[in-house]
Amino acid sequence: MLRLLLPLATGIILQWYLQCSLIYIFILLGSFLLAFLLFFLMPAKGAFHLRRFQGFLLLGLLAAAGMLLIRQEDGRQYKNWYGNLYTESAVLLVKLDEPLLIKERSYKADASVVAVCNNNKKLAASGKLLLYFTKDSGAPKLQYGQLLLINKPYNWTSFDVVGKIRNSMKPLKLKVGHAGTLDPLATGLLIVCTGKLTKQIDTFQAEEKEYIGTMILGATTPSYDLETEVNQ
Repeated sequence: MLRLLLPLATGIILQWYLQCSLIYIFILLGSFLLAFLLFFLMPAKGAFHLRRFQGFLLLGLLAAAGMLLIRQEDGRQYKNWYGNLYTESAVLLVKLDEPLLIKERSYKADASVVAVCNNNKKLAASGKLLLYFTKDSGAPKLQYGQLLLINKPYNWTSFDVVGKIRNSMKPLKLKVGHAGTLDPLATGLLIVCTGKLTKQIDTFQAEEKEYIGTMILGATTPSYDLETEVNQ
């Protein structure tokens, strides 16, 4: 079972980073499937000698299936994904998908994006959000299925930045690679290289870095981890 899961997971990871088109995935999937089925039409002796090659085709077929799976589940591919419509002045209309989950210092709930409101226009949108509410925000009054308006600025992720650059480089047919992250919890640094420089990403990432921080003992952390306190 593990041998089957590994190529499937490989396909998922490749699609997440490469963002291959649906046509390319179908061509890849169809090619592996056709080549795999041809083995059943071959003479038994020839199929026996090429049995290892048949195994590689099966692994490729599973990897292509993983690419198709994540391609269909990735909301960023759709034109009405809220990230493609959102601007700094926009407001999100979201619907709570579950009752509020009580945590130590906050409330948490999953929500679905219904629309993006911008310049007095409401555009139908899709996408998922994870919402946190402080315990003094009146959140207990919120119910499952209730609609909310959110005007918090959208923060770009590493995938947003790399995807934007990759789309810009497509006409030039330049390869785009990246390392690092923009994750605020990691105080991250994102490195994006194009063309031949992609081979030197590891070199750039290995360069020395200096981090400067201030420690305040006995105070609650301002991090995104709502369960954490710094104790003296």
